[in-house]
Amino acid sequence: MEYDYRFPVDPARRPSVVRLKQIKLSGFKSFVDPTVLDVPGQLIGVVGPNGCGKSNIMDAVRWVLGESRANELRGESMQDVIFSGSSDRKPAARASVELVFDNSMGRIGGSWGIYAEVAVKRVLTRDGQSIYSINQQTVRRRDVHDLFLGTGLGPRAYAIIGQGTISRIIESKPEELRIFLEEAAGISRYKERRRETENRLGDTRENLTRVEDILRELESNITRLDVQAKQAERFRALDADRMRSQGLLWLARRNDAKEQQQRAAERHRSLEVKLDAELASLRAIESALEAAREASSRAADALHAAQASYYQRNGEVAKIESEIRFIDESKRQAQGQLESLTLQQQRQSMEHEQAEQLIGDSAQRLDALSVSVQDQSEQVRQLALQQQPLESDIARAQQGLESARARLDQCRRERDAAQIRRQSAQDQLRQLHQRLDRSRQALERLKPVDAEVLRHQGLKLQAAERDELQSGEQEASLEARSSDAQAARAPAQEALRLAQSRHAELEAKLQALIQLEARLSDQSKMRPWLQAKGWLESQRFWQGVRVEAGWDAAIEAALRERLEAIAVTSMDGFEALSTEAPPNKQVFFRESLLARQEEVTSPKRTPLEAHNGFAGLRRMREVVHSADEQRSMLLDRWLDGAFLAENLAQALKLQAQLAAGQRLFTPQGHCLERDSLAFHAADQAHEGRLARKRETEDLQKDLRAQHLVLEQAKQDAAAAERVAQDLSQQLAQSRQAHLQATRALSQIRIETDRMNQAQRQSEAEAARLGKEIQDIEQEVHRQKQIDVQASDQIDKLEQDWRGYEEGLRVAQASSSEAQQLLAKWREGFREAERQLDAYRYDLKSVTERLGNAKQRRDSLKESIGILVSQQDALRERLASLRDDQAREQLQQALSMRVEAEAALTSSREHHEGTNQQVRALEEQRMSTERAIQPLRDALSSSALDEQAAKTTAEQFEQMLEDAQVDEAALTKRASEEQVLMKASALQAELQRLTQAIEAMGPVNLAALEELSHAQERQGFLRAQCADLTEAMQTLEDAIQKIDRETRDLLKQTYDQVNQNFGSFFPKLFGGGDAKLLLTGEEILDAGIQVMAHPPGKRNSSIHLLSGGEKALTAIALVFSIFQLNPAPFCLLDEVDAPLDDANTERYCDMVRSMSDHTQFLFITHNKVAMELAQQLVGVTMQERGVSRLVAVDLEAAAEFAQAA
Repeated sequence: MEYDYRFPVDPARRPSVVRLKQIKLSGFKSFVDPTVLDVPGQLIGVVGPNGCGKSNIMDAVRWVLGESRANELRGESMQDVIFSGSSDRKPAARASVELVFDNSMGRIGGSWGIYAEVAVKRVLTRDGQSIYSINQQTVRRRDVHDLFLGTGLGPRAYAIIGQGTISRIIESKPEELRIFLEEAAGISRYKERRRETENRLGDTRENLTRVEDILRELESNITRLDVQAKQAERFRALDADRMRSQGLLWLARRNDAKEQQQRAAERHRSLEVKLDAELASLRAIESALEAAREASSRAADALHAAQASYYQRNGEVAKIESEIRFIDESKRQAQGQLESLTLQQQRQSMEHEQAEQLIGDSAQRLDALSVSVQDQSEQVRQLALQQQPLESDIARAQQGLESARARLDQCRRERDAAQIRRQSAQDQLRQLHQRLDRSRQALERLKPVDAEVLRHQGLKLQAAERDELQSGEQEASLEARSSDAQAARAPAQEALRLAQSRHAELEAKLQALIQLEARLSDQSKMRPWLQAKGWLESQRFWQGVRVEAGWDAAIEAALRERLEAIAVTSMDGFEALSTEAPPNKQVFFRESLLARQEEVTSPKRTPLEAHNGFAGLRRMREVVHSADEQRSMLLDRWLDGAFLAENLAQALKLQAQLAAGQRLFTPQGHCLERDSLAFHAADQAHEGRLARKRETEDLQKDLRAQHLVLEQAKQDAAAAERVAQDLSQQLAQSRQAHLQATRALSQIRIETDRMNQAQRQSEAEAARLGKEIQDIEQEVHRQKQIDVQASDQIDKLEQDWRGYEEGLRVAQASSSEAQQLLAKWREGFREAERQLDAYRYDLKSVTERLGNAKQRRDSLKESIGILVSQQDALRERLASLRDDQAREQLQQALSMRVEAEAALTSSREHHEGTNQQVRALEEQRMSTERAIQPLRDALSSSALDEQAAKTTAEQFEQMLEDAQVDEAALTKRASEEQVLMKASALQAELQRLTQAIEAMGPVNLAALEELSHAQERQGFLRAQCADLTEAMQTLEDAIQKIDRETRDLLKQTYDQVNQNFGSFFPKLFGGGDAKLLLTGEEILDAGIQVMAHPPGKRNSSIHLLSGGEKALTAIALVFSIFQLNPAPFCLLDEVDAPLDDANTERYCDMVRSMSDHTQFLFITHNKVAMELAQQLVGVTMQERGVSRLVAVDLEAAAEFAQAA
């Protein structure tokens, strides 16, 4: 049979296009070095020998996706994932794994959907710190879980299948297998929503409880505030009386103040009259004083005018005298300037004559110098012709001298270099000897570490390592036990939660039935009548009977109102009920019915019972049971002749056979008699009570049983919790001890390393010093040879030096002779040039003096002319300066000054007389003012009294206004009540009211407002209670909706996976059938069981299959889930190990068809599976304990797999 291995995917459930690009590992298990596993294609095979670390890649992916159980990662503690070291490597400090996804299509939802690449990373350090990050942003483990929620990816999801996992999947418990189905259905988010809704529901319940507590407390506060409000009302009444008395007191005091103000005003007016009279007298004196002051002022003005006239005349005299003195001074200055100009003219005339003489002498000297310059120039030219032969001789002599000097300098330099080499060699020898001494001394001082100390330190290190190893093993053991205890605690807590949930569910159903029954009883029209007659609490007939399931409606139709029958002792007094009949039908029965038992006869056998064809029919009495004999006898009577039919059709067939008085009932309550048919309908309150009673009894029975289960679950959960806590405490102590042992080991290792380092340093230093001494001795020998060679070279150069010095002396003598001849010529030449320059200079100087003399002559001639003009001007000015008129004006000014002085004396005498009159009037004014001052003081005092009274009145007036006192109403009421308007009486009344208020003690004046606010808050809280109750109902409805949606989705997923499983199984096996079965009725709680029958087998259990068959069955199941909800990638670790070649080929065909939409990373040793891979990644462990990735030759890999 040929199968189509193409893998169809439901488009509506196609996963997001997210590809795994890289897996980065560093320090994780055997991958100690940073390693990058590229995932370029859809089919990547991982190959390598056993134990090389291939499965560590699978563990790394599971670990970074949030795995927290060490045993799932093949370790005892989570620290085991960190590289623990090898023979050549130290342990790593941390482990990190990173998954890089390609999100270029933007299919990842949430806040990470904007990134083209999404990198999920986890880092674990030695101190136990575990860090998750997405795109370099630190996140929670839950965020990583939410990122892959519903995708089939997770620490223990169906998309990651490790070694042996494929068999464990098929052998999983039904509850564990359901987890894979939930992940495939993508209901994780629904479960998360339900959990959050349950949390919100719990919070709402707590809020409702708190609000109800607050409401109860508020109601007690309202009662207390009501008492305080009444006290506050009495306080306000007394306070109103007090304020009224206070207002009357203020009014009386204001009136008194106004009367005092009027009296003070009258006294003020009397004092003002007296003061006005005194002020009139004062004004008369002040008028006379003012006139006298004006006369005095006029006299002062006349005095000032006389003084000004005197000062003016005096100034005119001084001015004229100053003019006369200026004229005399000007004459003296003009005469002096005239004399000076005359002398200057004479001096310049003499200089003019001297300049004429100098011009003549300079012309003669200029002619003589011109001849001398020409003669001397010829002599200099003749000497210049002698220069070249002399310079050629001296050049030859100088060249010989330079050659001798160069040879001598070369010899000197070589000698100096040899001396420097010899000196350097000697210095080096001294330094080498010193270094040699120091090295030998250091070698002697060097002391190696004692071997006994090293051995003792090694023993300490071994002991510390044993302690650290033992504490680590103890910690690992306790961690494993604690992990197991934690794992055991979860089922116990889950069992407790389920028991609590079941107990609460039964309790809620029971309470609902009880409340429904009570509500129906309360709504009955009979309740008031029965309560009035005292029969409300009497037991009803239906409460003592029990009906078999399915016949409740039939019994209710047959008995009807008799079910509500009330037992009475007798029927006496019932005649009174003729006028007080009940509003509905009501049946009573006597308790003495037992005494009349003999009257009850056995029911007769009816024709229907005797008919052979209806022997299967039951009497209605058979399905009704009661432990009460009275009720049993009544049931025998009331149900006599009543039979039961399975349905209406059967009843209609038997209707014609019914005798008179016989009835036939269906389960729905329909009643057939011989000639009639009555359909039953539940239209009264008592309908359904029998079913509710039976259900209530069943619920009470189940609740008692569930209570026992709940108590046992609580004990189990508490025991698991105690064990987990005890192990957690022991683990914490063990970790502390391990930490201390690790620290001690680290300290001892550091000390040991220090001692070993010191030993190594000592040995290395001794070797270095020995080598240094040997090098120094070799260098000493070499420097001695250099010293000897330099000494020999110096001796040879000394001999050459003496020969070179003799040649230098000969060259110097020849050069000296040539130099002397050249120097003599240069001296004569310089003297001739100097004489020529002197002649030329004299010629130039005489020429310049001749030009200057001519310029001076012309300048003096012009200056003499100017001086003559200035002399003429001064003579004219002397003639114009005369003082006759000024002296006549001086005589007139002196006469006028004498007259002004006489007028000034007269004005002074008149001014003194007016001043004496002003002083007399001033004394009179002061005397009058002293008499006025007492009157002013009295007037001011009366004004103050008036103002004080006015202020007091205004203050009381302001108090009345501030208190908003109605003066007219207050006065009218005081008049009506005949209140004495005296301040003393009113003050006494005010004091009495104040004492009465104080006697009340503290009063909460805000009680009325607080009471109003409390009542308002009470209404708000009651509304809030209603809102919270409504919110609880909404949340419960939401939970039911989530359960309903989850149930539908899970059922749909179950059907689809079951269908896929039934399709894939024969493809992989070449026939056979397989299916999934639910272990319970409720799919949300039911487990999943796998039933598989390979071709030709009819096994009763999956456990009877072979290992290969189990593996193929598990692969078919996983592929069925993948078809429904493909994961972005799938990891398979040696899944094909139990398969033969034929099954492996079918498995490979299936994987190849799925690779269109899912990446596969699989580990294999099978050559058939290797041929499936598009890329092969090799894992090797050439260095012990360290895994590395290598390129793999596909042919070599196939040969290796074949050989394996």
